[in-house]
Amino acid sequence: MNKFVIRALEGHDFVFDKNNAYGHIAGYEVNVVQIPFAYGPTFYFSTHMSQTDKNKFVAKMNECNFSFVTSNYFDFGVVVTIGTMTARGFVNKFNEVMPKILEILASLETGNSTICPKTGELMDETNSRVVTLSNEKIKIKLTDSALYVVNSNIEKSNTDFQNMPNNYLKGFIGILLGAIVGAVLTILFSILGFVSVLAPLVSILLGTYLYKKFKGKPNGVMIAMSFATTLIVIVGTLLLAYSIVTQNAFEEIGLHYGLFESLGEALKVSEEIAMAFYRELALDIFFIILAVCYSVYKLVKSIKRPKTL
Repeated sequence: MNKFVIRALEGHDFVFDKNNAYGHIAGYEVNVVQIPFAYGPTFYFSTHMSQTDKNKFVAKMNECNFSFVTSNYFDFGVVVTIGTMTARGFVNKFNEVMPKILEILASLETGNSTICPKTGELMDETNSRVVTLSNEKIKIKLTDSALYVVNSNIEKSNTDFQNMPNNYLKGFIGILLGAIVGAVLTILFSILGFVSVLAPLVSILLGTYLYKKFKGKPNGVMIAMSFATTLIVIVGTLLLAYSIVTQNAFEEIGLHYGLFESLGEALKVSEEIAMAFYRELALDIFFIILAVCYSVYKLVKSIKRPKTL
């Protein structure tokens, strides 16, 4: 956790664990999550609210026009990300934004940490416990009856997911479309003299997005299919582009070779072409692997199924 975030929370009761913190602010149960490279930490306020009040909270926060501050809601309350231009300025920003958050929560008459954020029941040591949400890695105190409802919903969701049709063919069409977009970007960047991680990254993220849009089942097959398709299409595009260029160059001097044969000959006779080709090929593969590593990290998180609490 950033030292300036820790400093801002010094006056409150918090326990810190790497990039997470759990505690209370003005009687509200709060989780603080700091994602690496994000512009600020995210505050999860666990509080019993209707969906209407959650929408009102987000609208009222947006009306404040705080720079680098975004608001949302989740199953057990509301979420606010407090960002700053520099980490050093976080304490002042926290002291500016937090009173407004608390003011809005109070105006909506939301429940504090003694009220179950799921059912609205009064909580005590005999009917409730603190659990950790597996996907978000945040802690929330819930009553036994709330846990029963949440676990039932999780089990139903996981069963529905298991029974989903795979639709691999439809999903593959989405991944292929994403790879084609990546191939076009590869050509454009090559013309401009650049090799960029953007092309494979766009290919994978767009492809997996379309995979799910086309009703493909988001699982490990999607990740493997995305990597293989992106690698084949983008590297194939690079081979095709170099082959066309070298074939045209040979024809200008009266030599006629097949499309890919021309590339092989060019690599034999021109050290300059060989160095440029192998350099770009190596960089493309490196950036594909880099994009895949980032994408796989995001995808694994997105397809991870929740566990019962």
